[in-house]
Amino acid sequence: MLAYTYPLLDFLWTMLEIFLFIIWIWLCITVFIDIFRSHDLGGFAKAICNYSGPLTT
Repeated sequence: MLAYTYPLLDFLWTMLEIFLFIIWIWLCITVFIDIFRSHDLGGFAKAICNYSGPLTT
């Protein structure tokens, strides 16, 4: 019964959206890890980058 109300193309589109959302979360985490591993940034600069990051995405 579900196959009649939820077509295959909608299922594939939903799977693509979920995949892109997971990739976006993974990218955000790797950017934050890269900022924290940076030796040329001070503590205040790291805090500003991590505070302004979610505001700009």
